[in-house]
Amino acid sequence: MSDKDDTTKLLNIQELIIFSLKIKEDEVILICKNRFDYGMCPDCDNISNSLHENTTKRIRDVPLLGKRCFIQF
Repeated sequence: MSDKDDTTKLLNIQELIIFSLKIKEDEVILICKNRFDYGMCPDCDNISNSLHENTTKRIRDVPLLGKRCFIQF
């Protein structure tokens, strides 16, 4: 098992896989990707496996290591 899998389990992020971790002076950024090859359409709620739009989202989470923490996916 890789360190990335261990971190994903430790943080209990079930839908995302931690792809990279950036630790800066004042923040920690978890770069993630979707665990699944499909998603739900936000307009019609149908499940789809074709990509229509790819936008990067960055949300702030609780502090980690005493630094601001962001999850980016």
